[in-house]
Amino acid sequence: MNRTKLTSKTTTEYILLTLLATRSDPANIIKQRLNSIGCKIPFGTLYPLLRELNKKKFLIQGHEQMDDTSVRKTYSITETGKQRLLELERVLTKLNKIIRRAKFQPSPK
Repeated sequence: MNRTKLTSKTTTEYILLTLLATRSDPANIIKQRLNSIGCKIPFGTLYPLLRELNKKKFLIQGHEQMDDTSVRKTYSITETGKQRLLELERVLTKLNKIIRRAKFQPSPK
């Protein structure tokens, strides 16, 4: 079984994939959605992560016509990305169980 290390990067990856599981968006809208949930990620972090997730085939980059002359990039989750999201959800669920057990573990006498 593939072991996923839980790091701040994988946590951010999880949040991004969760947001994009419901709809496609350009980076500036993704950043606004992240900000609205209290996840402050600068563009200098967001863009490299979007490129990496695209390279890993978790996201696909598309294009949206804005007007006659401008087009903007959009990002959508792929089937591979949905599988990655499920994997990360399993890891976070397991971590949650461990934390709950640790919180309620009796103190040694």
